[in-house]
Amino acid sequence: MSLDSRNRYAWVLCVFTILVVVGGLLGTLFFHYHKSDPDVGIPVTTSSYLVILDAGSTHTAVFVYRWFNHTENAKNGTLQVQQLASQYCETKGLSNYPNHEHVGVKLKKCLNYATEHVPREVENSTEIHLGGTAGLRLLQSENSSAFNAVMKAVKREIQLASGFVMHPHNIRIITGEEEGLYGWASANYLEDAFLRNVTHQQNKTDEFNLYGVLQLGGASTQITFQPAASIGATNRVHYNVTAELFGEAVQLYSRSFLCHGLKEADRAYKAMLVEEQDSPIVFDPCLPAGRETWKTYDQLFGRYCTSQYKTRLRDNKCSFNGGDRKPQLNGQFLAFSGYFYTLRYLSLVAKNNDSAQDTASLSAFRNATRRHCNKTWLQLNKRNYTSNEKKLMTLFCFNAHYIETILTSGYGFTEGTFRNIKFWNDIRGTEFGWALGYALNVTLSKNPLHQQRPHVQNLHFVDGNSTEVLT
Repeated sequence: MSLDSRNRYAWVLCVFTILVVVGGLLGTLFFHYHKSDPDVGIPVTTSSYLVILDAGSTHTAVFVYRWFNHTENAKNGTLQVQQLASQYCETKGLSNYPNHEHVGVKLKKCLNYATEHVPREVENSTEIHLGGTAGLRLLQSENSSAFNAVMKAVKREIQLASGFVMHPHNIRIITGEEEGLYGWASANYLEDAFLRNVTHQQNKTDEFNLYGVLQLGGASTQITFQPAASIGATNRVHYNVTAELFGEAVQLYSRSFLCHGLKEADRAYKAMLVEEQDSPIVFDPCLPAGRETWKTYDQLFGRYCTSQYKTRLRDNKCSFNGGDRKPQLNGQFLAFSGYFYTLRYLSLVAKNNDSAQDTASLSAFRNATRRHCNKTWLQLNKRNYTSNEKKLMTLFCFNAHYIETILTSGYGFTEGTFRNIKFWNDIRGTEFGWALGYALNVTLSKNPLHQQRPHVQNLHFVDGNSTEVLT
């Protein structure tokens, strides 16, 4: 068999294997919704600065925000927030340090960076928040004692290494639904979509749809969008979230799927290969020819997501029929994090989001994936990649196939609607993610206009958990 033929065979086998794995992972994609825990109100301070730590599954990032605490800065009741600085300050993820003694050392770099960007005279009145996402959610499920030790070490280091105001309830795990909703708020805020929506309503012009948002991390994936206002009385849509920003309440469909991030999907995929081949040497059709990698048994098995995936296959929960119905996709979407980096690697979208090259057709995506997956390890190394891309080079074939399956089989994008997705990473230097949306939510409780309205909740992202008929 020639090299090209062998590569084509490996590529086809890779696609088939991913479809089987994702069938198990996505089989219950739209059938489960876990109600968010009640959120604690955020104390009001006079600080105009805010530090947020994003404790993700593959890294920890620090963000410094500023706003002005007066009503002149508010637009329709929401204060304007400015990102001053951000940095990936830890590159492994706090959930990967079950030996909590290392957490403080890793977190200190983040705290030092934040201290450098907050004026010294307001440091002791500036709040710091930490939001743990899917990686820490998984650690909480897999090893509660290790999780508690990590969170305790985080609080201790913040108190020792900074002068920021730390309220214990602000160092917490955020739910998947919060992560999706805050990401949605961030993207639409940066695009000024909220204010454009208000203008359209005031002028009684055609309905302006806010952007939907697609997020893909290492351990989870989120989708959040505003369903169409007129779908038909016979179609029931499950609105699970109401977001109130800029004086407008928007009903949304938002779902987060734990274990469906790139890292955990790859783990489940490799675990399935091991079980299928029953050999210490495992053929991975998504790995470039000429490349070898090594994994221990414990790295693949005995993990929460791997066991969940096997349970779903055993229970044959591989159908999209019945259960909670996802409304029909509506409007344009902004896709970031894992989506953006994968399509940028495939040279389908530009690094600069101001460029017009921010969309791709589904056929172009498939062709680029096929070309990449047919290349040998030697051929791939001839290209001038960034240092981060070189670290992930062996994963991009799997990632691309997985993304295609999520977007088409999972969410329902087609050749006709795939171009409705814009693949972006930031706008004018502010990176997309949940942190900015979280900051906007914090400022709502600090706005004097909202403090005079006791009927408005401090947390404006409310779990509606109701089914409505759209007319």
